[in-house]
Amino acid sequence: MEQLSYTLSKEEVRDALYLVGMLKRYKKKVILQSITCGIIFIGSIIGIFLYPSNRFNYVVAVVMILLIVLVLGLNPKIEENTVNRAYTGVQTDLLIDEQRITVRVPQTEIEWDIEKNSVKNVLENERLFAVIYDGNRMIAIPKRSADTKQKQTALQQAMLWLKGGKTPA
Repeated sequence: MEQLSYTLSKEEVRDALYLVGMLKRYKKKVILQSITCGIIFIGSIIGIFLYPSNRFNYVVAVVMILLIVLVLGLNPKIEENTVNRAYTGVQTDLLIDEQRITVRVPQTEIEWDIEKNSVKNVLENERLFAVIYDGNRMIAIPKRSADTKQKQTALQQAMLWLKGGKTPA
C-alpha cells in the first residue's frame, strides 16, 4: 500500500478542468467575434460620417464597442471564477492498494473510496491524472505527488488498473 499526499495549486486545478472539458479554450472564437464586431463598428463609423443625423449608426457603434469589451473580458473572468470555485487549497492523501484508492482529506476528516467499477474515465496530461467517477465527480492527482520511484510505479499501475488494465501489483 502506497500513500501519496498533495495540495493542488490553482494552476493544477485549471489544468484538470481543461483536461476533463469543464473549461475550454475559446481563443479562436473570441478573436472571430471581436473581428466581426470590429467590422460592424467600422461600418457604423462610416455610416456616422455619411449620415450624421442617423442615430442608428451611433447606437450600433456603442453596442459593438460594448460587445468587444464583453467578449474579451468575460471569458477570462468565467475561467477564473470556475477555477476559484474548484480550488480548495487543502491537503489530500491517497492510499493506493490492490482493491481501491482511498481518498482522505485530513483537514475535514472526510474519506471515501474510489472503486474500479465506479470509474468512468481516467485522463492524463504531462502534469496530472484526472479520474472521473460516480457520475460526474472528479479527482485530480498531480504526478509530482509521487516523489519516489516506488510511488510513481504505484500511481501508474493504479491509473492503469482504473482504466481497465491489469490489477496493481
